Amino acid sequence: MENKVKRQLYLLDGMIKECQECPLYRNGHIKPYWTEHSRYVIMSEQLTGKADSLLWELMGENGFKKEQFLIINKINCLSDDTTNPSHVEKCQKWLDMYINIIMPLRGIMFGKYLHENSTLFLMRVNNLYTPIIPIVKSVTPKFATYNDEGRKLLEQSILKFKLM
Repeated sequence: MENKVKRQLYLLDGMIKECQECPLYRNGHIKPYWTEHSRYVIMSEQLTGKADSLLWELMGENGFKKEQFLIINKINCLSDDTTNPSHVEKCQKWLDMYINIIMPLRGIMFGKYLHENSTLFLMRVNNLYTPIIPIVKSVTPKFATYNDEGRKLLEQSILKFKLM
């Protein structure tokens, strides 16, 4: 990763910490995770505990390391309400900017996609200049920790992500 790109990412990290566009900022901010080796993107709710461990176990089995990913949340402030469309919309610009800078090769989006699991779609976020990237929809790693069916669905999505 070029120094120019790293400088832009550090600048964004600072800007996201100062964001006050919705009331959630009072709860604290969650900085997206990235390294100089980030080539892919994960869009999710915050990954912690068993769900995080399971995700990286399965990713590792498919040859991926956490360092290869930009990991960004739908909402970049601490909140239990990650479904409020207004908050998600306000945070969308951060996703746009990080993707514009990193230019990921492909991505995986975790959510409530039980019936759409492993669906592949092309995504251009809100900005015309943001690259179009192939994205796989997947059930959340948290859902996969509850039962074998959820784990199988997550494994299918990661395999599809690997093969695209």
